[in-house]
Amino acid sequence: MPANTTAEFNCCSYYDFLFDRSPHFDNDVLKDWFPTDDAWIGQVSTRKWDAFTGTQHVYDRMHVGAPDMSKPWQLFSTAEGNFITEAQAGGDSECTDDACCPSEIAVGWGSTRKTYDRYRQSYTTNPLCFDQINTRAKAKEQMSQIVMGIKEMTRMIQSDYLRTASTMFNDTLYIAGSAMSSVTLASTMFTGQMKKICTGTDIRPASQLTIAYLSRFYEPLQYEGYFKSKYVPNGMFKLITDPLTSQQLTNGNPALVTGFRFTDFQKGGEMFKYGLSSAIGNFGISWDGYPARFYWDGACMQRIWPYSNVAATIGIKKQVSTDYINAPYQISQIWHPEAMMRLVPSLESVHPEMPFLTRDLGGKWQFFGGNRDKTLVVTVTDSDGNACKQVIDNKRGNQGLLWADFENAIKFERPELVRSILHQREPGCVVDLPSCTANTEYVTQTWGGNPSCCTCLE
Repeated sequence: MPANTTAEFNCCSYYDFLFDRSPHFDNDVLKDWFPTDDAWIGQVSTRKWDAFTGTQHVYDRMHVGAPDMSKPWQLFSTAEGNFITEAQAGGDSECTDDACCPSEIAVGWGSTRKTYDRYRQSYTTNPLCFDQINTRAKAKEQMSQIVMGIKEMTRMIQSDYLRTASTMFNDTLYIAGSAMSSVTLASTMFTGQMKKICTGTDIRPASQLTIAYLSRFYEPLQYEGYFKSKYVPNGMFKLITDPLTSQQLTNGNPALVTGFRFTDFQKGGEMFKYGLSSAIGNFGISWDGYPARFYWDGACMQRIWPYSNVAATIGIKKQVSTDYINAPYQISQIWHPEAMMRLVPSLESVHPEMPFLTRDLGGKWQFFGGNRDKTLVVTVTDSDGNACKQVIDNKRGNQGLLWADFENAIKFERPELVRSILHQREPGCVVDLPSCTANTEYVTQTWGGNPSCCTCLE
């Protein structure tokens, strides 16, 4: 399989991805597993998309207008001159114009109609041949680790979908810098799953994230009702960013001192229940292990991912991308858990006489083949968009594969409560700190452990 590919599929032969035990190496197999980020999964509410309700939903977002508070208040007067006659008052001689008929200021409301759609993605492994696997040494250990790693992909896939949706379905992208500029977003500005962002203008930010810049959003978000929720601590915003940016904002910033104890963010701490790992000023910080990072290609922001696939002794392995670590631009979010909702479709039985498979659409990996399915029809699209279809005769029940379906809909209910911020970043500014002492010459050392030779006896 070529390097830097993720979904190559060989239609002509089985992919021999299990190593044999000859030659005999260490018995322990190193697990190819890396911790995955679920900062986003824990920051977005989830509901189900009811069955038989189409692939697009329409909803009306209600708005209540602000009251006019500029008018002077009326003087409540019952002076003699304001009394009306008994005939006019229907016999009530105590009624006055001001008391019974005050002037009124109208208040109003409105609504905005929006739509949201269902999106899906599917993943599969190459077909597995049991007869082949049965000849491999330590096959059980290998397969258990492969299945464990594949299951971890579900978290990575779902988390990245929410990470990108938080910008792609948002209304505005804010550009870090003293100019406080922003860009109104449209779906046509994105290529792929935020593979590119092309707004038609130069959106390179002028600054890294700073507390002064973040603080400019405090009052606008407060007036939008950010704190009217039990999911955020009162007076504190949630910032989702990577641990390095978090460190540069907090204890890596000599000009600022955090007012929280380290224990506040440990299990059982006051801030732990809100999913916060650190804080500075009025901002609690949730760590995103794999934020969206970019390079400027002269016209668009080009995204770079944390890993690339390279050749292993057999098959492929993922490798940390140096380009991702050194990427100059990143999107971080001032986030609110109620801003965006993820809806997972629910599949229900249509009729007892039609036993369709009501499969899981949340990324649950399932096995297809074996004794149950006598024919396998596999269609896979590789990383270049080339489709490959293969029909496999499975009458012996000794072939199968793992597959998973993902379907999500994103309903952005309160975009005014969040801020997607494109900012500069760097791994860390390294300044040489040479030793102030003069270098000394090497001194020859003696390591002999025996005592000097004794005088020989005659």
